[in-house]
Amino acid sequence: MSELIRSSVINPAWLKEEDYLRTLLWAASSRELMDQRDLSRIAEQFLLLIAAEATAFTQRSSSSLPGDQVEMLHASVCYVTGLALMPMEPDDAVERLKRDPLKEIFLAGRGVLDRKIRAVARFMPILRASLLPVEHAPYQFASQHADRAFFHSYDSRFAAHRLDWIPAYLPCLPLTQAGGILYLQDYLQALHTENLICRGVPAEWFAQCAGDELEDHNICALLLDRMRAVSDTDGIIARLGLQGKAETYARQYLAQFSPQGVDKTAGNVIE
Repeated sequence: MSELIRSSVINPAWLKEEDYLRTLLWAASSRELMDQRDLSRIAEQFLLLIAAEATAFTQRSSSSLPGDQVEMLHASVCYVTGLALMPMEPDDAVERLKRDPLKEIFLAGRGVLDRKIRAVARFMPILRASLLPVEHAPYQFASQHADRAFFHSYDSRFAAHRLDWIPAYLPCLPLTQAGGILYLQDYLQALHTENLICRGVPAEWFAQCAGDELEDHNICALLLDRMRAVSDTDGIIARLGLQGKAETYARQYLAQFSPQGVDKTAGNVIE
């Protein structure tokens, strides 16, 4: 029996992680999956949701906020609502927006946010256990205190989309543009994967890199770049004994220097 292949009307490439709800609504309207009545109903529910969140933010003293705070709350509500829709196929997400009350989707997104926060807490001991024995202050701070620094300034209700703390130590590969908890998850997973790539390197190697101003470099990138000068990708993978996500991540980084470009296949495993 031949299987029917479902074709999505909305191209996922049209949707932006950092502005998922609004780009999804734009795509749905452009592809005529929503009419003006659908959009008006969602807009009305959104305004009611913003008013309710503003009232909660002011501890029920008022539903009115200054313009800049309204914009902040607007983006935060969009972000949290998007968390409930992102795992779905875009067409299915549109159908949910048409079918379910927006407040219900928003509350589901808040549940996703809470689960991701708990997942970060469970993941941090795993990350710290993979810490490399290297004197590199930005790296050490990021690996040991990234979660604390993030949540110290993170307002999951009023500014769920924000990432006010930008780490000085950045991973090899670009991170999600979504911000908020999605950025933090991606960031911590990248650090852990890079630790796994570098774990077989003798501690003496890091000491030898001191003359190269180690603290100005990403450790994993420095290692792979040096190996790339004397070996091809398969040779590097074999020499480091990489498997699974660590191998995929290393291949993604090394592919940047080949004509084929980067094949992004590694997913986030902090769930």
